[in-house]
Order: sequence, then C-alpha cells, then structure tokens
Amino acid sequence: MDNEQYSQYYVAFLDILGFRNLVNNPKVLCGDILKIYKFLDQYNDMFFMFSKDGFEDMKNKIKMKIMSDSICIYIEADTPNALWWLVSFCTLFQYNLLVIDPCVFIRGGITHGDMYAKDDTMFGPALTEAYLLEEYNARVPRIIMCKNILDRGRAEANEQFRKPLDSLVFRDDDAFYALDYFAFLGETMLPRINTTISSYLDTTTNESIRQKYLYIEKHIRRRLEEKTNV
Repeated sequence: MDNEQYSQYYVAFLDILGFRNLVNNPKVLCGDILKIYKFLDQYNDMFFMFSKDGFEDMKNKIKMKIMSDSICIYIEADTPNALWWLVSFCTLFQYNLLVIDPCVFIRGGITHGDMYAKDDTMFGPALTEAYLLEEYNARVPRIIMCKNILDRGRAEANEQFRKPLDSLVFRDDDAFYALDYFAFLGETMLPRINTTISSYLDTTTNESIRQKYLYIEKHIRRRLEEKTNV
C-alpha cells in the first residue's frame, strides 16, 4: 500500500443540472433517467470503433465514475491526444442530452494533474480542482477549462488533432475556455431548444435558474444569427 502513487490524468467533473427535478417528477420513469447514463456506454463503444482505423483501443482508455447526478470522466495524460478524446467525449455527451425531450444540460470543469483511481476509490488534486471548477466557476450550463489546460493538451497532441481540438472550444466572456457543443446543433434543433429555454424564462423568477437559461439563450441566438448570415 505504501508504494501506491498518483498518476497524471485529464479529468472532467460533470454535474447533471435539474437532476433532482427529474427524479421527483412522477412523469419521468426510472428508464428515462437510465437513458442519460446509457449515452455514456454508447460513446465508449463508439470510440472503440475508432481503433479499427488505427487508433488505440479507447474503450479501455476513457474511464468514468457515476455518482447520481455527478459524473467523473478521466483519461491518463500520457494517452496520445488525451485532451482531444476527453473533450470530444464530453461534447458529444452534452449534445445527445440536448436531442432528448425535454433536453438536459450539464455543467462541468476539466483539469489536469495528479489523481489516484483504482476500483471504487478516487482522490487527488486534479479531481478536487475539477470539482471546484464545476461548482464555483462554471455556474451556468457549460464545461470549462483554463487556457493552460488547453495549451497543454494542444502541445501534447499530434499535429492533425490540434485544429479539431481548437474547433471544439471557444473563449467565453470570463476568459475560461468552454466546450462548444452549440456548434453541433442543427437548424431544426436550435429553435426547438430556444423555445424550451423561453418557456422556462417565461415562468420562473428564480434568479439562479434564469441566469443558466439566459446563458444558453444568448449562445443559441448567436448561432442562429451566424446561420442566417451565412
């Protein structure tokens, strides 16, 4: 036991927003909630298929722990293009939660550093930092990282992965880099999600909830304007 050591990981700590309301909603069945978690298994299978095209077996590289509405997704930092894989995984997870009705939003933080992960035991500075980033900095439905994490991931990535990594993030108003799942929303999905957002804003006075939906509304409107101007 004394010989156990930390390893270096990229870590994403995610929180499913509105989970308590989902669980307490009598119209939402257990199977409906399980669909959220099944998305994660589907992505692991999807990444595994990339190995047929010469990639590593990512099914064994991207790992996760699920604790009710909290999900930790992590990958060893020495995995080739590790940050790209993690960012892609998280982006597609959020995207597919927006496809379902009603759509589900997540908030999270991505970090790099020391962590111990074996069986059901996880701890370390990287995990703590990812949790704090999600809890205190993300604030609205977005998954964020500091620029130094993005720079590290780009520097460690193969050249052909750098531009794809850049395309999956954007510099937000507070200088954190957020995963750009809005870029994947099609012309039919954007108005539908915007209508859902508007219905919440029209009926709630909770300032915390309003700030979350106003953030989404702002970015959806920006995307709609971009598509209109193309």
